[in-house]
Amino acid sequence: MTTNTYRSTRTNVPGASARHQAAQLRKDKAKWDVAPRQRPSTELVPRRPSVRQSAGFAVIGGLAGLYVNGFVALVSAVAVFVVVKSLVVGHTSRRKPAPPPRTGQLSWIPPTEKDLRMADNYELGAEGEEETGRILSVLEREGWTILHDRRIENSTANLDHIAVGPRGQVVVIDSKKRRPVAGAVLRLSRDGNGLRYGDIDWSGIVSAVQAEVRRAQGEMLVEPTAMVVVHGVEFGSMRVMRCGGVLVVHPDKLVERLRMEPRVTDKSWIAGHLDRAFPPYLD
Repeated sequence: MTTNTYRSTRTNVPGASARHQAAQLRKDKAKWDVAPRQRPSTELVPRRPSVRQSAGFAVIGGLAGLYVNGFVALVSAVAVFVVVKSLVVGHTSRRKPAPPPRTGQLSWIPPTEKDLRMADNYELGAEGEEETGRILSVLEREGWTILHDRRIENSTANLDHIAVGPRGQVVVIDSKKRRPVAGAVLRLSRDGNGLRYGDIDWSGIVSAVQAEVRRAQGEMLVEPTAMVVVHGVEFGSMRVMRCGGVLVVHPDKLVERLRMEPRVTDKSWIAGHLDRAFPPYLD
C-alpha cells in the first residue's frame, strides 16, 4: 500500500500547515480604524444683564430725565437701556453643539518584527518536515504508508508524520529543525530522563510529542511508537536515544530504526483507518 491509496499527494504534503502559518504571518493585516467618539465640549460665553434688569435701569434714567422734559426722559431711558444691556457682567459656560459623526477607514498594517521571527521559525520547522518526508519516501516502495501533517480532532496540535508499516507498525514522528550552535551536541541528560543541546534543556520537545500522542491515542486503536527526528544539529555519541519513552533519532538513522519496528497488529485496514481519523491539517 502507498500514500496515494488513501490521500492525493496534493493534500498529503509534509510541512503544509507550517508553510501556511508562515505565509499568514508575513502578510499585511487589515485593520478597521474607527474614529474615536468625540466627547461633548463646552465654551465660555459672556453673561449680560437680562431685559428686565436693563429695563429697570432705563426707568431710573427716564425718571432722571423728567427733570428737564418728557423728550429728554425718553431719550435717557433708551440710552440707559442700550448701555446696560451691552455691558458684560461675567461669563458662563455652555455645551457646544455635537460634531457630525465620523466614520472609520480601512488600513493595512505590515507584519511586526515578532511576526517575522515567528514566520522564520515556522519556515524552519517546515523545512525539517519536508526533509523527513523525503527520507520517509524510501519506505513507500517497501509497503509503508506515510501520512503527513495530520490534524488531531478537537485540538490545535498536529502530527507531523504517521508511518504505518506493512506488518501493522504505527509510528508517530515529530520533525524538528534547529539552527546549529558551535560546539554544542545533542545528548541525554546525566540522569537519562532529559534531553540537552549544549547547555540548553531540550526536554520540552520530548514532552510535546508525548502530549500529542496521548491526545491521538484514542483514535489509533494500537499503541504507537513515538519518535522525534532532529535536523540541523550535531548529535553526541548516540544517534538513537530513548528519552521518556520517546525515541530521539538522527535523520541518517530514521529509516534503519523504522525497519526494526516489530509487528503491532494484523489489521490490514489500519492505515486507511488512521488516514480517516487524522485528516490533513489543511484539508
